[in-house]
Amino acid sequence: MLGLASYGRAFTLANVNKPGINSPKDGKGPKGPITGEHGFLAYYEICSMGLTFVTYEKSVALAPYGHKGKVWVGYDTVRSLQYKLNELVFKKSK
Repeated sequence: MLGLASYGRAFTLANVNKPGINSPKDGKGPKGPITGEHGFLAYYEICSMGLTFVTYEKSVALAPYGHKGKVWVGYDTVRSLQYKLNELVFKKSK
């Protein structure tokens, strides 16, 4: 099973100085103004948050993420979704 999300998952960081992949969290992230759920953000909500983004190529997860203060958001782009499909689905099914 593989999830291909069209939304981002947000968390509150335990330590703002460690915003990388697998950083300790201190709860759910902010509530999106449109999604209305803590920790779930639409792509356009993510884009308007003023986050510092770490790109697909520079992330050990090969998926981008962003952070600002205590907020951390992981999400997918066309490129990271293509990677998941090509490497994790099509290659393994052969």
